[in-house]
Amino acid sequence: MKITNTPTDCIVVAAMTTSEWDTVEFAVIKLDENILKEFKEKSKLAEAFKSHQDFYCISFFDYRVEFYSSTDNEDLIEIVESLDYEDFVYVDLEGYDFSDCEHPESRLDSATLKVMDDQTMSYHAYGKHTGEEFSTAPFKVN
Repeated sequence: MKITNTPTDCIVVAAMTTSEWDTVEFAVIKLDENILKEFKEKSKLAEAFKSHQDFYCISFFDYRVEFYSSTDNEDLIEIVESLDYEDFVYVDLEGYDFSDCEHPESRLDSATLKVMDDQTMSYHAYGKHTGEEFSTAPFKVN
């Protein structure tokens, strides 16, 4: 697995949580033509409200994100460390499946995709029993 400047079918995004006891380091969003088409359609919907002075974002239920708290994979550790400088990176998976990564301890529920007026997006999910928020940094895919 490696970072690439060319858009791929997977991005790794910086992630954070409001939890005082649980952790999250990054999120993974796998992309395909259908997802990219949906992202563009949702961006167009948000753009329709852009001129309204009170518009902040438009939200959609969307469960296409996986949050992770840690990994032992050396390549992925380097990628996660690069998120200190970028909010998200395209990665070439080269067959990697994230099976050695740990999810947060919280069971996440109610995932939403928020689309801003500048077409940036972010995912938000909430602990099923705690209500604590887990979210990604904003990202924009082409």
